[in-house]
Amino acid sequence: MFKLEDAIKQWNVKLAANPAMDEGTVAELESHLRDRIDELSAEGSDPEAAFRQAAVELGSPGQAAAEFFKVHTTRLSGRPPRIVPALLWNYLKSTLRTVKRHKSFTFINITGLTVGLTCFILIMTFVRFEQSHDRFHKNADRIHRFTYRSVSGAVREYETGCPDLLAQALAEHIPGIHRVTRVMESWQDKTVLVHDRKGFLEHGLFADESFLSMFSFPLLGGSSPDPLQAPDSIVLSEKAARKLFGMSNPMGQSITFRERSSQYELTVTAVMKDIPRNSHLDFDYIGSVATLAADKRKSFMFNNWNVGNFLIYVELSPGADKAAVEQSIVRHLETNMPTFREDPIEVSLQPLTSIYLNSVIEGERSSNKRFQTLYLFIAIAIIILFLACLNYTNLSSARVLSRSKEVGLRKVAGASRFDLVCQFVGESVLYAFFSLALALGISLILIRMQTPTLPS
Repeated sequence: MFKLEDAIKQWNVKLAANPAMDEGTVAELESHLRDRIDELSAEGSDPEAAFRQAAVELGSPGQAAAEFFKVHTTRLSGRPPRIVPALLWNYLKSTLRTVKRHKSFTFINITGLTVGLTCFILIMTFVRFEQSHDRFHKNADRIHRFTYRSVSGAVREYETGCPDLLAQALAEHIPGIHRVTRVMESWQDKTVLVHDRKGFLEHGLFADESFLSMFSFPLLGGSSPDPLQAPDSIVLSEKAARKLFGMSNPMGQSITFRERSSQYELTVTAVMKDIPRNSHLDFDYIGSVATLAADKRKSFMFNNWNVGNFLIYVELSPGADKAAVEQSIVRHLETNMPTFREDPIEVSLQPLTSIYLNSVIEGERSSNKRFQTLYLFIAIAIIILFLACLNYTNLSSARVLSRSKEVGLRKVAGASRFDLVCQFVGESVLYAFFSLALALGISLILIRMQTPTLPS
């Protein structure tokens, strides 16, 4: 005896055998079948005849699925692109239909993942930026700063202030050192540069002619091959030059330098690109050390082992051993430094790339032991990402009951465990990639919003 419900159930099983047909699609096609059966029954057909005629009109389950996809896909044929495997295409369409039917769940899940990934990306971008300090210099791995500390004193803290004579001794007598430069920072926010009655507070430093050869601060233009060699010379950053001279050419122009009791008339010999933000040396101008040496009021700083006003940076020769160079420096100081026997010191060449994060020097301009803060940020980023994943897992687990019906229907239709795993993993991967794309876009926008623009 014919049973209509059993016949419809068997028709559904054959329809659901298509891996691209989810529970909602099967239910929609079944509703079309039942509507047609009701119409034929109202015209006087018996249930069996009405079912057979309605099934013929809709076509076989495979034909019905194909016609359905012609209406519900953007491609007229409903077929996947040739570069996409058919099974993968079916899983993708099934996932997109699930997204369309459960908009609230999709929005919450994608929003949670996007926020978590955005926070993770921004924090790790900050960490990567902090770790990149001073690594843009061409020979960053060979550049070191001279530091020392007293061996005999009770307080054993590293210092960086060195006498002028030490730089000459290192350059001439220590093997393994390729280049030496002296640097003296000006009083921060106490220097005024004046041109044509316009004055600006700027922070800068004084350095000798080896400075621009050792460090990779690109010059945009200069009037001489060694812009810091002659007295009364100054190199301006692009930003400082724009402030003082506007759009006119600053080369060869004169500016007035005022700092406390000192005043010089300096000539602009070069303009360099603005200092990158990931440099531990932050300045808007470089004056020549020769300017200070020519000033009789500053003579006490030169040719005097007892006055240490300079930072000394050394560039080791390729293949030179840092420990051996440090021992050579100590031996030379024992012989030539008058006060060494009375107050012996421990010499350490601090790598340039560790100054910003790992410096333990009192009064350091860059933060001391900043790497500890970075570890904290990395831990926070991992926790946020873990919570975002946990939130996604909890939301997916909350739908397990509603999706169990779909799983049962697919198993009845002949779907294997592997097929089901592929479908659900594919949905999770799609959510993750979409969230990642949104997170990357948001992160890029936020980073660009925080990037300072130079004044015109």
